[in-house]
Amino acid sequence: MMTPPQPPDTPHHGAGRGILVAVHRGHLEVEKALHELGRSHLSLRSVSVVGADYHTQENVYGYYATGRRFEAWGSFGAFWSGVWAALVGEGVFYIPGIGPLLMAGPVVGWLVEALERGVMVHDLSPLGAALVTNGVPADDMRHFETALRHNEFLLIVSVPLSAIAEARAVVEPTGARVSVYP
Repeated sequence: MMTPPQPPDTPHHGAGRGILVAVHRGHLEVEKALHELGRSHLSLRSVSVVGADYHTQENVYGYYATGRRFEAWGSFGAFWSGVWAALVGEGVFYIPGIGPLLMAGPVVGWLVEALERGVMVHDLSPLGAALVTNGVPADDMRHFETALRHNEFLLIVSVPLSAIAEARAVVEPTGARVSVYP
């Protein structure tokens, strides 16, 4: 289930833009980073979150839309519902080699665009190919895909180069492993 690709004014990596990828061990770190980004003057329209859909419980879990809002049910339901409410664009995709991924933000449009265009990067998933076409080196993307397989979260920020240092200064203290690509 997914929402349509992002509108044209959504930040997209290109000339004069940088991309920050932060690997967080848990959802609480991601929540803290989103809170701090919201307090900064950086737009949350430039922020994406990607995480694996893993369930070790025997309770009901699922994803559904109520009107225009996407919701989640399960152990991380409140987290994902909050992320989807804060960021523009949401999706749930099954990525071969990684498994089910939940995501929010511009990365949803990047992935849909990569799928529609048939973008391929050797040994990377469609998500990896989408991020490589937006400035993340393929070797680094392999590490990020491994992080997703280990149930870690990616927080991605695509901003003008003039704001990339501020994005790093806001996200790094939240406990993430941060990589920046001008």
